Amino acid sequence: MANKKKVREVEVEVREPGDHTMEIPKGTEELVEELFQAAGLRGKFLLFLGQHIKGTAHIQGISVRGLYDGRVIKLRVQPGDNTTCHLVNYTVIEPADPEEILRRLKTAESQVDVSQKKTRLEKKMRRLFRLVRGCDFKLGGLPADVYREVGFPSPDDFFAVLRGLARNSFFVTTDGEDSYAWTRDMRAKMSQLGFEAEEAENRDSVPTEQESEEDRILMRILEIDGELEAVEAEGVAAESELNSARQVCQEVGEVMAALMRQVEATSAAVEAAKRKETDLMCKKDELETQLCQLNKERADLDTRLGELDQAQKISKARRDVEMLLAGLRPEERDILLNQLSGNGANG
Repeated sequence: MANKKKVREVEVEVREPGDHTMEIPKGTEELVEELFQAAGLRGKFLLFLGQHIKGTAHIQGISVRGLYDGRVIKLRVQPGDNTTCHLVNYTVIEPADPEEILRRLKTAESQVDVSQKKTRLEKKMRRLFRLVRGCDFKLGGLPADVYREVGFPSPDDFFAVLRGLARNSFFVTTDGEDSYAWTRDMRAKMSQLGFEAEEAENRDSVPTEQESEEDRILMRILEIDGELEAVEAEGVAAESELNSARQVCQEVGEVMAALMRQVEATSAAVEAAKRKETDLMCKKDELETQLCQLNKERADLDTRLGELDQAQKISKARRDVEMLLAGLRPEERDILLNQLSGNGANG
C-alpha cells in the first residue's frame, strides 16, 4: 500500500516585489512557515520580500517587527549570514483581525526563538554552567545579579529563557518547581571543553583570572548581545507606539472629516430654513393683504345686502297695500290713501 503524502498545514510563498528584482535568501520561507505554524495559522500564505537591512550574527532567525498601515505585518528574517537579512511583508486578508494575528505571531516568536537562537543561548548556558560550577540549581539559590553575568537584561528575561530551554530539554531540565538540572548532553559538551564539574566543586569561586581569551570575548559578545536585544525591544516598542499614534491620527482625522460633513450639512439645512422662512413671510404678507381686501369686499356686500333687504321689505309692503286696495271702490281707495298720506288728519 502506497504511503499517503503528508499534507502541509502551513505553506508559505515569498515573492519578489513587482517592481524589483531581488534574490530571496534560501531558508526564508522555512523560517516564516515555522513561525506561522507555532502561531496556529493554517493554510497558504503569500508574502513579499522587503528591503535588505543590515544583519548580524546576533539576530539570525526571525522576529516580528509590528503592524503597519492597518493590515501589513513586517517580519525581519535572516536565515543565514549577514547578507541574508531582509524585511518581509505579510498583508492580513479580511476577515482576519490584523491585531489578533500580530499578537499570535509575537507569542509564537518567543516559542521558536529558542530553537533558532540555540547557538547563542548555548554560549550563555556555558557561562551559567561555570558560574554554578556544573551543579544543578534553583532560581532562589542563584546570586541576585547572575542574569547580568550570563548576559540577560533583566531577571524576567533570564527566567523566561530558562523555562523555555527546560521545556525543550536543550541544556537544562526542570521538575516544575524552579529546580533545574543540566542535561547529559550539556555536561558532555562542557567536559569536551575541558570543564569538569567535579573539580569545580572543590573551588570557592570561579577563577576568572584563568578564563581563556575565548571566554573574555564571549562575555563581551554576550554584553553586546544584551544591549542589542534591549535596543531592538525599544525599537519595536517605539514602532508600536508610532503605529498606534498613526492609527489615532487616522481615527481623529476620520472623526474630524465626519464632523465637518455634519457641519456642512447643518449649515446647508440652516440656509434652506432661512430661505423657507423668507418665503413664508412673503406669503404671509400676501395672505394678509388678500384678507384685508376680502374683509372690505365682505363689508360692501353686507351693506348691499342690507339695502336689498330693505328694498325687498318695501316692495313687499307695497304689494300688500296694493292687494288691500284692489278690493275697494275708487272712492274708498281715495279716502284710505288720503288718510295714509296724512290728508285725512288735516281734514
